Amino acid sequence: MTVNQKDLGAGLSFLCMAMVYGSIALRDLPIGSALNMGPGYFPIALCALLGIIGIYLTSRALRAGESVTLAGRFAWRPVIAVCLAIILFGTFIRELGLFLSVLGTAFICSLASRRVTRTGAFVLAVALAIICTAVFALGVRLPLPVIGTWFTG
Repeated sequence: MTVNQKDLGAGLSFLCMAMVYGSIALRDLPIGSALNMGPGYFPIALCALLGIIGIYLTSRALRAGESVTLAGRFAWRPVIAVCLAIILFGTFIRELGLFLSVLGTAFICSLASRRVTRTGAFVLAVALAIICTAVFALGVRLPLPVIGTWFTG
């Protein structure tokens, strides 16, 4: 039996995400009904669709006749860089503020690629931090501090 590893990985990832976020939504949010939707109705519907896509991809991957081999080793650097950046952003947004959090997140994510230089990553991070601060803090007036509590006391 041949297995399409890319579809299998994507399908199982979608199934896991649907189960985790669906169980959180079911536990914490009232669903309501189709006529009187509660705050949990839409997340549950999205998780159901994501689960259906996951089942489809997993079954397609396990179907005989298709074969995809992954050449080389798995690239851990991008996975670790992006996950670390997301965790740091969520952890330090209040303490560092929007500008520095976006700057750090963009810089760390840029380092996921071996082709990006540190100078290029820094320039990209500064530009993205300026744009995000202008759009979200000044334009939309998102209630996040531009400069965090570590610098303002």
